[in-house]
Amino acid sequence: ISCIPIGIYKLILRWSDHWKSYVYQFVRVPDRSAVQVHWGNVAGEKSKGFKSHSKGCVLLGSVVCQIWGQLAVGNSKNTFRKFLAATYGRDLLLEIREA
Repeated sequence: ISCIPIGIYKLILRWSDHWKSYVYQFVRVPDRSAVQVHWGNVAGEKSKGFKSHSKGCVLLGSVVCQIWGQLAVGNSKNTFRKFLAATYGRDLLLEIREA
């Protein structure tokens, strides 16, 4: 429903009051706003009764699992912390490709 279109995107590090953490923010995603990379486990469609930690953002994790009976990514906070440490807070370029 909310896929990021194929392309190359700049990501910038910024503080999120919502997450009380730094997140990476995508710059100029067509027809979208506030697309971020952050921690969280599930991204289900709420209109179908699923839970979600995302409104179309990218969630990082190191394992695929089930939480609340739905597909999820696990170890998300720790994985996101490692990602932040590995990027040194630098701006990034991310290429989104077709699966």
